[in-house]
Formats: sequence, structure tokens, C-alpha cells
Amino acid sequence: MKRCGSELCLLESDLLENTTNTFNRDSEDARSSGYESCDSFTQASSSPSTPSSKVRASSSGHKEVMMYSNMADMSESLQYITSMPELCDVTFLVGNRHLPIHGVKAILATRSRVFYQMILHHQRKVTESVKPKSRLRMRAKSSTVNMHSKLQIPIPDYDHVVFSSLLNFLHSGRVRVQLGTVTGLFCAAIEFGLKDLQKACWDFLKRCVGEDQKRALMTSTQHYLKKKGAQKILSQVCRL
Repeated sequence: MKRCGSELCLLESDLLENTTNTFNRDSEDARSSGYESCDSFTQASSSPSTPSSKVRASSSGHKEVMMYSNMADMSESLQYITSMPELCDVTFLVGNRHLPIHGVKAILATRSRVFYQMILHHQRKVTESVKPKSRLRMRAKSSTVNMHSKLQIPIPDYDHVVFSSLLNFLHSGRVRVQLGTVTGLFCAAIEFGLKDLQKACWDFLKRCVGEDQKRALMTSTQHYLKKKGAQKILSQVCRL
């Protein structure tokens, strides 16, 4: 399949805003948008949700409109996006080894304001790095950059497995929270303003009461000591 890219920037006229408040909000203050949870240490059921339909009747009693939804199939389809680089327009270079994880700018930007600002920031850096002397050349060069190069964003301070799970959640609305990834996911949920994922991780953490589980959490937290979420996890583990 021939690779192609969009000729348009995400939103060229949008101004970057200060995202400091996003990082300073307390993790439990905001309302969750909802998530499915099961017992933390048992395997979740893999059976898909049943499609639903609703019929709306008019005042005269005649059924005029039927609303049909099948969110499970849509979510499963969206999970494949990150494994198909030719359909993605942004690549994150994760960890010290710069391992690539692919995504779709439009989905990430609408799911997270922090991702939106990050994408805009790096998009403008690419445009400015090839700025020509004349306006005419600038427009032509900017168009060429957008068509033939995929945006690349370094993410040095997250584990590849954790960030891959995060992008999968942003694209499909699903994520498997496990003992080995919950610390990184919790820190990422705070950093990128994902309140529902933040609450899901915190609920999972409160169930980790065994000694082996607490030791595993203490070990994984050492990789994220500079993150706000890691400090909160350490406080929680000490209280257990």
C-alpha cells in the first residue's frame, strides 16, 4: 500500500495554551466518564457487548426513527489502527531505544487536550525548521513536509509497553490494567488528562493489598519517581 499523508496541519490557526493546570489538578476531583472493571486479579470476560437499538415514537404513536449502536465492534476495529503504520500520521519514539508506536493525530487530539497541544507544538517545529525565505516557497515547502513525512514525537520517559497500552486506550477506549503496567498508566493518565483511565488505575491499585503485589508496585514506581502519580502510589502503598 502506498503511504500518504494529510496536506493540512491539525489546526494551523490554533494558539498553544498553557497546560500547567492539567498537571496540577488532583486526580480524584474530576468526574469519570466511565469504564468497565472486573476483579483485579482474574481474567476479564472476552464476550463482546450486545448491539443495541432504540425506537423513537412520535407524538402520534408512529415509530419514525430507530437508533442502532454497536460500540463493541467499533472498538475492536479501532484497536488495529496502531498496528497499521500506513494508516497513521504520527509516530511516537518511546523510551531510551526510541521504539516506534503509531497513532492518528485526529483521534489523539480529540481524546486528550494535552496530546492536542503536543501535536500542534511538534507540528509547528517541523514547519519552522524548513521555513524558506519567501512566503510562496514557505507554503510549497510546508505542503511537501506534510505530504511526505510523518510527524515524529519523542517520548523518552515512558516504557514502550505502557505507552502502547495508553495509545490503544485512546484509540479504542479499552485497556488491560495489570500489575506490571498500572504505575506507568496511572502516571500517564494524570499527565495527559485522562480522568477515566486515572480512576480505573486507582481502583485497581486499591485492590493490591498482598505483600508480593506491594513489592512489585514499589519496584515499578522507581521508574517514574519524577511523575506526580508515582508519589501518590507510594503514599497509597505505605498506607496498606
